[in-house]
Amino acid sequence: MELTRRRLAAVLGSTALAGGAVPAGASTRPTFIFVEADDCEPCKRWHANEAHWWRQAPEHARVQTIFLRAPRAREAYRDANWPEELRRFRDLPGAPRATPAFFVITGGALVTMTSGYSAWRRDVLPTVRQLVAGSGTPARRA
Repeated sequence: MELTRRRLAAVLGSTALAGGAVPAGASTRPTFIFVEADDCEPCKRWHANEAHWWRQAPEHARVQTIFLRAPRAREAYRDANWPEELRRFRDLPGAPRATPAFFVITGGALVTMTSGYSAWRRDVLPTVRQLVAGSGTPARRA
């Protein structure tokens, strides 16, 4: 998926990109970011075991999914692999530096960030389900 500044602004809200409040009418649709690398075995396992299921899940249609892929895990967090609009999440204290990593954003705010294959079902999927169900924004988990 190719991301453009306009598309990111629609997802995150233009002032949210600068760290401000989400403007009226801005999308509050949850955004799921998957950070991966071609040489990451757990990333390959996620694609083999989880990706097809995720595409078929009812939540998928209600969540913007962004895959950020690098050739090598050690390059996954370089600027060249991150759209400028998303780097503020990458640069947060405590943000993962491993692959696979997961970030969930809604209304321009980080909801959760975590890493590791098992974090998908343990942390990320329950958070996404809660957001999609409309049961409020879960407490931020890092």
